[in-house]
Amino acid sequence: LESFSKSIEYDEKNIKPWNGKIMVYQVKSLLTPEKEKEYYEEMIKCFEEIIKIDGKNLAAITGKGNVFCSMGKYEEALKCYDEALEIDSKKIELITGKGYILYKQNKYEEALKCYDEALAIEPGNEKCNAAKKQAICGMWHKKGMDLFNQKKYRDAIKCYEEALKIDPQNEECNKARNMAKSEILHTEGLALYGKKKYKEAVNSYNKALKLYEEDKNLWYDKGNALYCLKQYNEALKTYNQAVHIDSKFAYAYCALGNTYLMLERFQEALQNYEKARENAPDNKYINECYLNGAKQWAIKKLEGMKGMT
Repeated sequence: LESFSKSIEYDEKNIKPWNGKIMVYQVKSLLTPEKEKEYYEEMIKCFEEIIKIDGKNLAAITGKGNVFCSMGKYEEALKCYDEALEIDSKKIELITGKGYILYKQNKYEEALKCYDEALAIEPGNEKCNAAKKQAICGMWHKKGMDLFNQKKYRDAIKCYEEALKIDPQNEECNKARNMAKSEILHTEGLALYGKKKYKEAVNSYNKALKLYEEDKNLWYDKGNALYCLKQYNEALKTYNQAVHIDSKFAYAYCALGNTYLMLERFQEALQNYEKARENAPDNKYINECYLNGAKQWAIKKLEGMKGMT
């Protein structure tokens, strides 16, 4: 860096030492990732100096855009690529580069326009075709997520399946499809639970969990059905899965307390009620459960003392 800086002092209009500094900062960002942001900012300064010397230097303009993209500053990156495209509107790398930035912003339809524009210039471009497929896949995935959030699970599944036609190995889409299928079974289980068909509810929950195991509410609801079936030890295991996923899940700790209470394991019941209260101190139901547990433990202790006398 010192050598390149001295070279710049001798000739401020020489682009080569600025490029040299950029290469050094690039290597340093890889070797010391904790200082990555600092080095990226230095690289941007260097690119800006090159642009001052040569306002139409595409490598510097797009290089600056790429650094912004690496920093997650997509709007700034997009401005750089738009500036570059004003200089050369037919350059494939610039069009696809802009498409990639739009893809990173989840603007899939705009990204597709870029890829189609690039393919109109060079139809056989493999990288562009691959990027286009990725954008189409992303578009279907986003539509699926929007429908999933509206609890339109069957429609969401259709979108994920469209995405998987394009990229069958896409892990994100496969996971999302399984989540949607799991939610349908979860909903069916809740309906059965509401009708007091607890065994059937557990069966639905088990099918749902085979598809997606990371839903704390699914484990919690399965625990509730097992509790109603008086399968307390199984309920304990199930509620523990819920708190394993979310260590601050107050209702699951409260359910553990209720289950330990039914097994007359009073100390463990109170410990879990305490955890529930720590995470939801103002929750009336949880506080009532805690007081009930404490009362039952006190009664049991008194009975034990009477038995001894």
